[in-house]
Amino acid sequence: MGLIGSVSIEDKADRFKLVRLDETTSRLPPMTIKKRQVGSKLMLYAALSKDTWHEGSWKAVKEYITNQLSYRGYWWTSANDLDSEIKFIWANTARPMRFSKWQPGEPNNHNNIEHCVHLWFDRVMYKMNDWDCNYGNSRFICEIDYDRDTHLERERERERERELDRERERVHEQKRELEHEREMDECMNKFTTFIF
Repeated sequence: MGLIGSVSIEDKADRFKLVRLDETTSRLPPMTIKKRQVGSKLMLYAALSKDTWHEGSWKAVKEYITNQLSYRGYWWTSANDLDSEIKFIWANTARPMRFSKWQPGEPNNHNNIEHCVHLWFDRVMYKMNDWDCNYGNSRFICEIDYDRDTHLERERERERERELDRERERVHEQKRELEHEREMDECMNKFTTFIF
C-alpha cells in the first residue's frame, strides 16, 4: 500500500513511516504485531486490533496526522488513476489500490481533471478524495526505506556533532574566563598603580 503511516514494517532493513518535510519523527499508536508474507520474506507489521494490513496502515496514518500534527489540510498520497480512469494504483508499486476510505460521492473526477488521491480532513477525520494532480497546496505522505545501519550511523554522527558543540562551548567558556581574569588583572594593576 502506498499509504504507509506510523505503521512499521521490519525485516531489519526496511521501515516505513509518515514524514513531513520539517518533521521526521512519529509515535506509534497502540498496535498488535502481525505477520505477512511478502515475496520470499516474512514481514512483521503492526495493525490496530484485528485490522487487515491496509486497514491498519490507513488507521495508523489517519491517527498520526489527526493526533500528532496540527495541520488539518490536504495530504497527497501516491495513489492515482492517470493511466486508466477509476482504476487507482499506487505510484510507488504500480499495484491496484485495494483499500479506500473515500469521501461520500468520491472519486468523481470533477471537471475531468481529478486523478490524484489526497487525504482531506472532514470535520473529525480524514477521508480520501480524487483531486487535480497540479493542485500545489498540499503536504505529502512519503514512504521511505529505513536502513538500520544508516540510521545508526546518522545517530553516531549527530552525537559527534553534539560532542563538538559541547567542546566548542567549553572552549568558549574558558576564553571568557581567561578574558575575565585578564580584565581583573588589568584592573588590579591600574588600582595598584593609582595607590602607589
